[in-house]
Amino acid sequence: MDPALFQHGPTKISAIADLLASVYEEHKDRIFTDPSTGELEPARGALQLVFCDFGTPSKRWNVYGELKDQLRRRGVPEHMVRFIHEAKNDNEKGRLFAAARSGQIAVLVGSPRKLVSARTFKNVPCTWWTWTRHGGRPTSNNATAASCSRATRTAKCASPKSSPRNPSIPSWQGLERKYRFINQIMRRRLDVREIEDIGDDTLNFAQAKAITSGNPLVLEKAVADQKLARLSRLDRAYNRNLVAVNHTKRGEQAAADAAAQDLPLIHAAVARTVDTTADAFKATIGGQSFDNRTDAAEALRTWAGRQDHRLMNLYGDDELGTIATLGGHELRAKLVPGRDLDRSTVEVRVEGVPRATTQISRKGLLSADLGTIRQLENRVSSLPRLAADVETRRQEALTRIEQADKALAEPFKHTAALKAAQTNTARIDQLMADAAKPDEPQEPETAPQSDPRLEKMQRLMKASFPQAPGTAATTPRAATARAGMIGRPRGQQSEYER
Repeated sequence: MDPALFQHGPTKISAIADLLASVYEEHKDRIFTDPSTGELEPARGALQLVFCDFGTPSKRWNVYGELKDQLRRRGVPEHMVRFIHEAKNDNEKGRLFAAARSGQIAVLVGSPRKLVSARTFKNVPCTWWTWTRHGGRPTSNNATAASCSRATRTAKCASPKSSPRNPSIPSWQGLERKYRFINQIMRRRLDVREIEDIGDDTLNFAQAKAITSGNPLVLEKAVADQKLARLSRLDRAYNRNLVAVNHTKRGEQAAADAAAQDLPLIHAAVARTVDTTADAFKATIGGQSFDNRTDAAEALRTWAGRQDHRLMNLYGDDELGTIATLGGHELRAKLVPGRDLDRSTVEVRVEGVPRATTQISRKGLLSADLGTIRQLENRVSSLPRLAADVETRRQEALTRIEQADKALAEPFKHTAALKAAQTNTARIDQLMADAAKPDEPQEPETAPQSDPRLEKMQRLMKASFPQAPGTAATTPRAATARAGMIGRPRGQQSEYER
């Protein structure tokens, strides 16, 4: 069923559409001035951001599509109304926000969760509309945004009932929560997940909530919580940095140790290397010696053909043995299988020399030519450069280890402030908890216990001093009879009196 068939009179969508269209008509031809440079902005009109908590865009009827259609009916160009859901990744979000800053978008609609990672619209005249499920009729509450150049407005749009003139504490809490979203939007980076400061506007709403409550401790707690949260984030960042520095130090230490272990072997290999440049070329392949590179390439093809059955292996590394002796070093080969034969490679290494390897494709080895021989020569002749590279890497690792030690030795500079903030917050929480406790009932005062000796003395005094003459002692039975006669109508006598 089409929900539009049941809309009679003004609705929430039509109310917010009227607000957006009126702002668009008011500012569509207006030219603003850059407050930092004083020059006229090239883009005309203002940008409106709508925080919408109702559904998401879809092919079926939805609030987003209906709002866009009603804005089109009121004269807002359809291509200037965009949804944040159109951007599927950070790159698309960047292009969408760039279009918003350049004046190509008049209304950008999205849920607070989607718009929470938006970039800042600095020096762009913005209007913020918050469309939630509760509140009064559409209203406007001016507040200055942290990074915008002009006043921003926050409104609640819901049922057409009138809202109270003075916001209640839940209303201030809603404004505080929404401005936390806005403070996150006022950032240029999409990869930031923590905001260092909740912002002046958010703090103002928290203070307004505290003032409305009538309890000064609420205001003091809002300020203390903000300070504690900021210092706690700094403390977590410091600890995360320590973990990262420790990890870096361990990696660099392992690299330095490996370089120190490999350098003597590389230097020894450099010392026994024989020159093979130009006519000094000499190589041994398959047990035969060659002083001509073309003949050596043909011998290498013959050797690879004899190893063809082993080069067909796709299930594990296979040592192929000595492929050649060149420049005073033995070169050994190992098959590194791939997903298919065309992706299999042969790793050729200089025996006894760490890090001295080169890769030849399986197909290239089977069709070895002069270039393959040159590749093997270059691997042997580059051993001095390999030694220099390893020494450079070792020095870099030692430098980074020294920097890591300095970073680990540096203490957290806000330790005292964090401890004071924690103590202050705990004190305020305790005061608020004590104030919330009900008054304990006072225990009834117990009569003081009398002295047994004094009571005994009083009884003896009553027994020693009888009633004066002419006064009759009143016994309990007589007192009871007299009490029964009081209040009885005349003429009525008891059986005892008769």
